[in-house]
Amino acid sequence: MQTPGAIAEPVRALAEADFGAFAQRFADAGFTVGLPATGIMTVKSGAAPARASVLVSVGVHGDETGPIEVLAHVLDALSREPRALVVDLMVCVGNVDAIAAGKRFIDADLNRMFRPARGSLAGSAEAARADHLIAATGAFFGGAGPDRWHLDLHTAIRPSVYPTFAIVPDLIAKEGKCALVS
Repeated sequence: MQTPGAIAEPVRALAEADFGAFAQRFADAGFTVGLPATGIMTVKSGAAPARASVLVSVGVHGDETGPIEVLAHVLDALSREPRALVVDLMVCVGNVDAIAAGKRFIDADLNRMFRPARGSLAGSAEAARADHLIAATGAFFGGAGPDRWHLDLHTAIRPSVYPTFAIVPDLIAKEGKCALVS
């Protein structure tokens, strides 16, 4: 039984970008597990590229811990029943240093670094992290089939009119949107 107020082990592990237990359970079940950089794990079945590929990112802002907790519990459950994983999966813990510091970011907003023009922020910690995330994402989706999803989970830091919401691009076919939110 967990002590009240204590952080559950899967949550602590994901917040610290420690994929050890998750990775081992998936590997033991026959999945190909990759750890291309700190805070990044890929889990692939080896099935044909027709299998959907899903990237789930959390912690892009270090002070948004809710999605880390949710994903940690989902990842823990999936790793304990790995055959329930029906997609190739990539998990990214975005701003590991900011999470550890309990801050939104270290030098700059990581969410603004996923573009070539970074101006005076080109040498920031977040720019270097974005480069790692971009490279790993390119490698993950590079051999993927046509069904590719990136779910970037955030927490509202101000009151919102909507308790939950998703921004889904118009370029996604109606069937794809239904599959995502049904």
